[in-house]
Amino acid sequence: MSTVPWEATQERVRRRRLYGILVGIILLTVPCYCFGLAAVRSAPGEATPTVSATGTGLTATPSLTSTVGTPTGTMTATVTGTVTQTSTPTLTPTPTITPIPTFTNVPSITPSPSATATSVPPSPTFTPSPIPSDTPPP
Repeated sequence: MSTVPWEATQERVRRRRLYGILVGIILLTVPCYCFGLAAVRSAPGEATPTVSATGTGLTATPSLTSTVGTPTGTMTATVTGTVTQTSTPTLTPTPTITPIPTFTNVPSITPSPSATATSVPPSPTFTPSPIPSDTPPP
């Protein structure tokens, strides 16, 4: 009998399956990396404009003339040319640096409330007045 619980063996089987799948994915992507590296290495260098000229129309027209007594032959060549210029401009991208403006708040002087003198009217004070008495003064 096995001393390993059933759940532990199932966990091992799942983990083994996951490892197999991951190794398979890695092995299947290796050719893609190889093809990509080969494509990068065989890429052409920096392209430059190409000008090509083609010429056409060189024709020779033989003619035979005969005079009394001696046949003679003359050869006349007519040259007509057409030049076709073809250019293939290739733009090379260059990075463009665009400054981003930043705004900084400049401190300003803000007036603060100041103490002002205000006049307070005097409050009425109570002054007791002498009570008249019936006794004569001494």
